[in-house]
Amino acid sequence: MTNLLTQDLVWFDPDHIGTQHPELFEGLREHWKRSLWIIYVTVFANRSTKPGRYKMAVVVKNESIRIEKLELGPFGTNTYILTCPKTSMSAVVDAPGEADKILERLKGTNPKCILMTHNHMDHVGALLELKSKLSVPVAVHSADAGNLPLEPDQNLSDGDVVSIGEIQITVLHTPGHTPGSLCFLTGSYLISGDTIFPGGPGKTWSPAAFKQIVESLTSKIFVLPDETEVYPGHGGATTLKKEKQNFDIFSSKPHDPKLCGDVVWLSS
Repeated sequence: MTNLLTQDLVWFDPDHIGTQHPELFEGLREHWKRSLWIIYVTVFANRSTKPGRYKMAVVVKNESIRIEKLELGPFGTNTYILTCPKTSMSAVVDAPGEADKILERLKGTNPKCILMTHNHMDHVGALLELKSKLSVPVAVHSADAGNLPLEPDQNLSDGDVVSIGEIQITVLHTPGHTPGSLCFLTGSYLISGDTIFPGGPGKTWSPAAFKQIVESLTSKIFVLPDETEVYPGHGGATTLKKEKQNFDIFSSKPHDPKLCGDVVWLSS
């Protein structure tokens, strides 16, 4: 185990677990998932892979909402803080690591909840500490609740609405990357977790899961207005207009029925 930890950090990235070490993953997934999570949090979750990696940016600011993005943890996972300017109430979306930085950015606001897009390790490393220090409910889809490091306080379903002051957040269930993947829509802003990124969908581990994520996108995401801004779980933002155009090109071509994994609309 020491060799894996020191020589192959990517093994702990859920986007690589199944492909890098499939024989180990299959044997460990049910019996060691909590142990792996503890190791991840203890060793990695509050560290960056490179000094100075921490990044913060206010990506949306107007009279109705403020959205702040923090790039945290060893995999550069995005946390989003949504704040209602009129009431100072706030919500945290995902908790990848470095809880102290999230808590610092929450100062001056009144946190109401922690919303989870899904249950992968690189999104939950700070969850226990945030829950302990904020004493706010943790909300997730029931299909992803079992792999969290704690019992969630609320199960979210497609179409639910979460109110944060005067902000209304609509819950979209978008399975594919995980069975319980969620996106959060407020106005023209979509917090998409690992469901959609600039240029392609989130990673899938089987052809069935890829078909499922495409169905989620076409039925829940691509029906939204073109001007919708998309803020994913890693990296920078995109717009639905651009992603719809890229997907149209992808869907106009034949593809291997076994297609899955890291799919890029314009080159897969």
